[in-house]
Amino acid sequence: MPKKHRLSHKDFSHIPHKGRRRVDGTYFSLSVSVGGVGTSTKTACIISKKAIHKAIDRNKIKRRVREIARPLIRSTQDPIHFIFYTKQTALKASYKNLKADIETLIAGVK
Repeated sequence: MPKKHRLSHKDFSHIPHKGRRRVDGTYFSLSVSVGGVGTSTKTACIISKKAIHKAIDRNKIKRRVREIARPLIRSTQDPIHFIFYTKQTALKASYKNLKADIETLIAGVK
């Protein structure tokens, strides 16, 4: 996923809290905000060390989320910010299951 579609740490302070919606799935919780930073759709994947201890596993999940979200982000018209909060169950899930969960979450928001 290109850097222009990633939310940086600095961007979080500019995202409006008002109007933010949250949807829960099996492996992720998705927080969606419309407007705010930039003119393009951006995404972030937040994984706490408490939920997944090893950095290797956290990075693996982040790479998977970026790859799954890339084609879905291109299809959005408005500048929307997707923030994925990872649950512990995501570590043992297959790529296919993660993809189904993310697609369901994004479809539930639209």
